[in-house]
Amino acid sequence: MKITETIDEYKLKKRETINIMPIGDLHIGSKHSNHDFIKYAIRSLKKRKGDKRIYLMGDLVEVASKKVGDSVFKSKEMNVNEQVETLLKVLKPVKSHIKSIVIGNHEKRVADDYNFNITQFIAEQMNINLYGFQTIDSFKINNQSFSIHSYHGKGASKYLYTAYSKVIRETYHIDADMFLYGHLHQLGHYQKTVLTPNGPKKKHYVLTGHFLDYDGSYAEAANMEYRPESFMILTINGEMRVDSIFFYSDERSWCNNK
Repeated sequence: MKITETIDEYKLKKRETINIMPIGDLHIGSKHSNHDFIKYAIRSLKKRKGDKRIYLMGDLVEVASKKVGDSVFKSKEMNVNEQVETLLKVLKPVKSHIKSIVIGNHEKRVADDYNFNITQFIAEQMNINLYGFQTIDSFKINNQSFSIHSYHGKGASKYLYTAYSKVIRETYHIDADMFLYGHLHQLGHYQKTVLTPNGPKKKHYVLTGHFLDYDGSYAEAANMEYRPESFMILTINGEMRVDSIFFYSDERSWCNNK
């Protein structure tokens, strides 16, 4: 697990905030990847006031093969080189804010089949120091430490409440203030209070959304639950309070602001 070596420090007034954005499951290269909504997510973060920290959550590219299902393979509209080039271009406007990148199951497939670590390649192209299967990024706000654990995720969860329990169960052995979890194509923010020697403390469990259109996809073909494309921006203020802003493709007029 890669862990932050250099700790950033922020001095914030009570109502000032920094912005936290986990973004993953873009599946760039799939014909169902919603590129316009991805660009909307980047614009939404860019126009916010305050410092920004971005965490790339894996499955950024599609890299499907016939071994995992011919229908998924046929849904590709770019080769792997084109997928990576498109990803780098999309992320370029916020490159300086990216703090970590984790390996998704699609990137792992490339490593397993061809012994090529595409996540490391992307990290090197974008000067991201934290990369791997899991990362922990730490920083300080007004001399108080805050840590964020990132993991792409695995398996499946039909309901939101079982997804939260899955994240809590799979990260019980890790000490962090916030846990970012992708793969499930769910969006949510659950928090609970734990008792520590220094008093009560919040732990935050975040499901990081996705960018795949439902119509014509494998999800529709399998009659799976409709889950609109979604992402989240979290804020942390000078008192260490964490809030979240949800963005769903079926609830906002993002189409009019391309």
